Amino acid sequence: MMNIEEILPELFGEKRVYYCQRCLNHGLREKRKNHKLLCSFRFCQCSNCIMVERRRQLNSRLMQIEENSSTTLAMALTTSSEEDHQMECTSQSENANESGGEEKDDGKPK
Repeated sequence: MMNIEEILPELFGEKRVYYCQRCLNHGLREKRKNHKLLCSFRFCQCSNCIMVERRRQLNSRLMQIEENSSTTLAMALTTSSEEDHQMECTSQSENANESGGEEKDDGKPK
């Protein structure tokens, strides 16, 4: 009988392993999981490690911008759909008034 560890890779493929980019810059292959505080190069200021840090910061900013824009877009869509609904209700009531044959005095000169 096969256990679950043997079946999973067959069904879903091998699990991806991520490595610390700073360690890779210096020729070491250290798994990234639970490695951040133990990394020998976490304070390294070489050009490659600086680029890793800049990429991390850039990705963080891009994620923030994406979250903010999606939130703003969702709010805009919600607001516009509410306005559309109000406009539809207004136009339907105007159409009903026009088709009824009665003219309503709205106080505006014609």
